[in-house]
Amino acid sequence: MTDTQNSSSIIETHLAKLNESNDSVNKHKADAITSFMKMGFPTTRHEEWKYTPTLFFSKSELDYRNSYVVKNSEVLEPSVFESINKIVFINGSISLHHSVFTDDIEVHHIDASASHTLFQAHFNTLANNTKEPYVAFNTSFYMQGVFVVVKKNSVLEQPILIEYHDTSEAVDYLQQIRNLIVFESGAHASIIVKHYTKDAVKSLSNEVNELILYPNSHAKIYLIQDNLHEIQNLNTWEIAQERDANCDVFTYSDSGALVRNNLHIAMNAPGLTCDTKAIYLASKKSIIDNHLKIEHKLPHCSSFQLYRGVMNDEGTGVFNGKIHVHVDAQKTDAYQSNKNLLLSKNANIYTKPQLEIFADDVKCSHGAAIGNIDENALFYLIARGISKATAKSMLTVAFANEVIEKLDNEAVKTYVEKAIERALDADIRY
Repeated sequence: MTDTQNSSSIIETHLAKLNESNDSVNKHKADAITSFMKMGFPTTRHEEWKYTPTLFFSKSELDYRNSYVVKNSEVLEPSVFESINKIVFINGSISLHHSVFTDDIEVHHIDASASHTLFQAHFNTLANNTKEPYVAFNTSFYMQGVFVVVKKNSVLEQPILIEYHDTSEAVDYLQQIRNLIVFESGAHASIIVKHYTKDAVKSLSNEVNELILYPNSHAKIYLIQDNLHEIQNLNTWEIAQERDANCDVFTYSDSGALVRNNLHIAMNAPGLTCDTKAIYLASKKSIIDNHLKIEHKLPHCSSFQLYRGVMNDEGTGVFNGKIHVHVDAQKTDAYQSNKNLLLSKNANIYTKPQLEIFADDVKCSHGAAIGNIDENALFYLIARGISKATAKSMLTVAFANEVIEKLDNEAVKTYVEKAIERALDADIRY
């Protein structure tokens, strides 16, 4: 039996079982499977995956519905960030034994949430199951995840940590993780997402997150994707902002066989702001692909995109950023900037900044740049007794610092600074 035949058999059997149920969640899953079967897994012939090969499924016996059984005795790597609210996944499965949280938030297993009013109102309302194959794939087959509510008017001084631990048992493992996070009115909190991966692990993690921001709420999201080794990580965030709700998203990526970040923010009320920033360092043969879309739907909204990439060895970076200004979104103020530094003649970057403007009274700008280390600046530092290795590192850090200096979480800022230094020490060739 071929991989394709095996995949089709699993999908058709699963769909038949879902269609026997009247459960609303199973209805979502069945609809997603139907969409997925029409689209199939994307290839480089698909425009949105043109530079990102997706050769994930080579094992004919791969079970899409597999789920790791967590042992309470498992010893995990210590957290690099501190918090009294921590949600832990081990090999793609939620471990409530290793998780801790306070009364300011509700945390439920995704499969135990169907009766919750907020879950019923928002689950699967943002996920694009008709156009995004891996989102539809996740909706169809997810078995693990959390439903999180940050309660009304709660102001969390410490971040919510979402930790993904991949142990040596995760080799050739498929992780389908689905999270729904709701910030009720007036809630303010930060979320730090961090992966902890053993260097022998080779698996695919397909994560879909829906984030609902009620009026007057504020979310700051920090996605830390380092030390992924041979992990292939598909990471989707769908975010909806309501009246007077603000959102900041920062992404740091420096490793992984493949990292694909899909970020879609819908600004659904007038006068909103959102701020997106990223630093990505692709080395060896890794691919780091950032796809983002910000939708301005109503007047007087502001958005900011600042993405900086560094490519070395045979690493590949992709930036595909879109600002979509709807016809009613007058007085929009949108800024987009993507700059990339190539440290090797074999490194690649593909950048595609886009503006889609259907309103006539807006202020929008975008730009992209690709270049090498400034030879004059390099010569200047070497002439003053600084080694070539140190000089290259200094100039690369300075390039990334335009983003780092805008981070307002000191723990994240310090961690990212050190992570960049570690990545450069390992990857810069002289």
